[in-house]
Amino acid sequence: MQVLKSINIKYIKDIYFYNNYFHSKSDKENVEKCRELIRKFKYPGKKKYLFNKEHLDVKKSILKSIDWFFKNTKEGIILEDDIVPSKSFYYFCSSLIDRYRENKTIFHISGFNHLEKIVSPYSYNYNFITHVWGWATWSDRWKDFRKNLRNKNLKISNKELFIDKNINKYRGYLYKRTLSNKIVTWDYLWDLHIRLRGGLCIRPNLNLVKNIGFDFKATNTKFQKKKIKKIKTFEIKKINYPELIYYNSNNDRRYFDLYEKRNLTLKKNYDFIKDIIKKII
Repeated sequence: MQVLKSINIKYIKDIYFYNNYFHSKSDKENVEKCRELIRKFKYPGKKKYLFNKEHLDVKKSILKSIDWFFKNTKEGIILEDDIVPSKSFYYFCSSLIDRYRENKTIFHISGFNHLEKIVSPYSYNYNFITHVWGWATWSDRWKDFRKNLRNKNLKISNKELFIDKNINKYRGYLYKRTLSNKIVTWDYLWDLHIRLRGGLCIRPNLNLVKNIGFDFKATNTKFQKKKIKKIKTFEIKKINYPELIYYNSNNDRRYFDLYEKRNLTLKKNYDFIKDIIKKII
């Protein structure tokens, strides 16, 4: 309900609702309530629905939903059910979708900023690491990714994908685990595709999104990180566009140092033990 209340109809033409099927009988009631809530949601534009009749894992489910979305529209904003954006998030994404529609260097527009606030005369920066907690893109970029994925062209190349060696090492490890289905997700694959294409992502300098999905019912974010919990959301009245398109590696490095650096060894050890347990079982 919080996500529906956040919608800024000034910047949204049509709404597409996707809902996965329940995984167990205990989830059935919640799924039915969710679908009923969606049907009753009043909106002046068009509403389209895709309600699954079978349960899909998170990777297949989200890929299916975005494929369906971009069969019906050329560009748009994507929100999951636990992402609550500020009202100006829609203004931010809509403006940048228009601005970079023909610029094939830009692949991804994010609304989330793990750093909360970046001091800059501009409203956003260009980075290599994607964030999918409230984001936007274009159908041509997405369809290129899906074609690349279907043809199994997503592979770790010998070249450095990131400037920072530690980031390159850590993200490369995540990519390999995801490609071998040891991590069941889609966003690392989207991230890898953009890096292989030499693309850029946009991150707002003021955070515009809140993730409320940190609990034991969540798929991938069962534990709320204190740093993320404290991140504030902001409203922006005007977008100040950078004069040049350039990658500032400092922002990716700051993000990595705060949230991923300590995982470099810990995650590998954890995964090593988990893989052994799976083999034994």
